[in-house]
Amino acid sequence: MTEAPSAPARSKSSPSIQFIEQFIGQRPANRLTGVLLGQLDSFNRISTAFGEDKASDFCKAYIEKLRELFPPSTPIIRLAGRRFIVLTEPDSMSSIMDAASCITEESQPQIQVGEDSFFVDVTVGISVHPTHASDAPTLFRRAELALQSAKDKEMAYDIYTTDATRQLASLWKMESDLTAAIRRGELEVYYQPKIELGKSAVAGLEALVRWRSQDGGFVPADNFVPMAESSGQIVPLTWLVFDRVLD
Repeated sequence: MTEAPSAPARSKSSPSIQFIEQFIGQRPANRLTGVLLGQLDSFNRISTAFGEDKASDFCKAYIEKLRELFPPSTPIIRLAGRRFIVLTEPDSMSSIMDAASCITEESQPQIQVGEDSFFVDVTVGISVHPTHASDAPTLFRRAELALQSAKDKEMAYDIYTTDATRQLASLWKMESDLTAAIRRGELEVYYQPKIELGKSAVAGLEALVRWRSQDGGFVPADNFVPMAESSGQIVPLTWLVFDRVLD
């Protein structure tokens, strides 16, 4: 199966890829390497409220605290913005999960930066060499997929599975199909009456948007409306409904 491309595409020469590549190259080919991609979800809130410099200092302080939880030889690198990578040398898959639990459960709940104290909110995505991929770019991309999966499931961490690739490819296809359907005006609007029981009379109407797919069946609104909201397609979708209602 062809894997869905990452967005945006990353060069193999990027620091994160080089970091993983060099570490793997120093280890026996048959030994496991855990790639733990972490994201400090509180970074954006701190940046908005206190400025980018304070958010950057928060990340630096967190990384230093994180180093105290692992052996001194454990490679830990901060990436741009709110992300970081921890590379582990586990004996088993369970050891990798233990490392993820260490990051998400045992790290300091709050970090002091100057006179301010900030709550730590971290999510981790995991990929494993050579189980999930043999090259650094693919390992990093699959750790990203696991990170997104953890966020979607509201979990502290998640490990890559082949289902993650299929689900993301399916999501991107649906998003593309919805964009085209809105552009072509293919969505339909149905009216559901609101009844005032005391008077046994129609008190109003509710406009419901429905998407009939190319095969003639309806795509559940619970599937495409949240996707439209997250992708920004909710704006043209709303205008389409307004135009139909006012036509």
